Amino acid sequence: MDPADAVIDRVRVERLDESRAGPWKAGDSRFAIVVEAGGVTGVFAPVDELPAALVATRLGQSALRHPVADHTGLLHRLVAGLGPHAAGLGRWAVGALDCAVWDLHGRLAGLPVAALLSDRPAPRVPVYASWLSLDLASTSAPESVKATADGGFAFTKWALRGAEAAEMVLLAERAAKWAGDSVAVDALGAWGHLRTMEVAPLLTPETVRWVEDPLPRTDQAAYRQLRRQAEGLRSHSASGCPMRRTPGPC
Repeated sequence: MDPADAVIDRVRVERLDESRAGPWKAGDSRFAIVVEAGGVTGVFAPVDELPAALVATRLGQSALRHPVADHTGLLHRLVAGLGPHAAGLGRWAVGALDCAVWDLHGRLAGLPVAALLSDRPAPRVPVYASWLSLDLASTSAPESVKATADGGFAFTKWALRGAEAAEMVLLAERAAKWAGDSVAVDALGAWGHLRTMEVAPLLTPETVRWVEDPLPRTDQAAYRQLRRQAEGLRSHSASGCPMRRTPGPC
């Protein structure tokens, strides 16, 4: 089937088989997002229970009959359908479903997803670890961050949301100290423009590599404005490239 003609026929959530993907440990993600078109499936896993439930109960229906190759249109459609879930959990669920559709697109085209994004994809890319459900203020956070950072990843990414600016900066600094390197942070769309402007001058490159999804909606115009006003802030939306002061690839 030509990807240009394919539409999403079905979206479902499956629990991963522990005998193949386990054994599970506390905090492990245990679900997969599966999308189908013309008998071909695309998958993204692992996914936590709450974003998986949002895909199963709400977002999956929004994606049905949408063209597989129209990723920008799908993102707008999904974000518009989030309603009260637009920040945080909603953006997490949208990202998981979007990744599954990219996998489906690649399978229909007979190409790796990297080849859909670039004519000259890099043969190797650095991999980072992301643990967005960990509360950096918890007593277990130092041990969890250190153990993750010691896993051989290029760097790590952690969630920062729902706290005062000074507290978020302190948690970011602690995460970098525990990891022994600078970290990326994900605001999950929960900061907004004013909070981002408040936090931006307090972050240093030695602590934070970038801030992901500080704004509640994927609005490139808003991100460009934020870049002009918060010079030096390395931020990006889930569907866009990081905003840097110096040129560089996505």
